[in-house]
Amino acid sequence: MNLKLITKNERISKVTESIKYLWMLLCEESSYIFMLMLIVGTAAVMSFFLQRLFVSWWGKSIILIMCIVVAITEVFVFIEPESTYKQIQTNKQNVIYTLKNCRVSAFEAQQAGFLAKAKDAWSCPDGVTRYMDVKYRDKTEVNKLRTEGK
Repeated sequence: MNLKLITKNERISKVTESIKYLWMLLCEESSYIFMLMLIVGTAAVMSFFLQRLFVSWWGKSIILIMCIVVAITEVFVFIEPESTYKQIQTNKQNVIYTLKNCRVSAFEAQQAGFLAKAKDAWSCPDGVTRYMDVKYRDKTEVNKLRTEGK
């Protein structure tokens, strides 16, 4: 059995990487700021109510530290900043590729449903049909397809 021991520097490196990806995620997608505030706020409220159970200063301090650790753990477990950020970047690259190399083949090929948005079908040179939101529809491309269809 080959066990690899993680050194202190490697642990610090992983923590700083996680913080870096959390910061990049918050800069890229601002909706995660609300989620982060919700998690930290929940830990603060939990700490406030748990501190009322303890009389000693040490007990209150330990509860506060435990709540902070729980909040930080929740942020990195539930949000998963690294994988979420990489997924957002991959989706961005796919959208850029589709807009540069593909053209709309069918309008609203996927109809809007209860919680879904309408999507256009895009034909690409690699033979893959991609479905993207209607907001990416280029007005000149739409006019070109309408004139070709007549």
